[in-house]
Amino acid sequence: MIEFKKENLTVEDAFWVMKNFLQKHYELSNNTIEISDLLSFIEPMDWNGSKVKVPADNSMIEYWNEAFEKYKNEGKPDWKKIK
Repeated sequence: MIEFKKENLTVEDAFWVMKNFLQKHYELSNNTIEISDLLSFIEPMDWNGSKVKVPADNSMIEYWNEAFEKYKNEGKPDWKKIK
């Protein structure tokens, strides 16, 4: 089973990791994903009776870890300039 990385994040760090996570899913869905779909994918489930909650779609952990690695490697995104 894939596990979450054991790292400490500030609230701001978690915000930018979530941005990466959501952006990845938006791109994977050809820019069509609905928030209700994403929420159902990450709904906590106890699949084996061990009281360990994992997302309904276990690949969500992998995507989160990838989003975290992207943040660690690239940092905060550049600010967009409003014209």
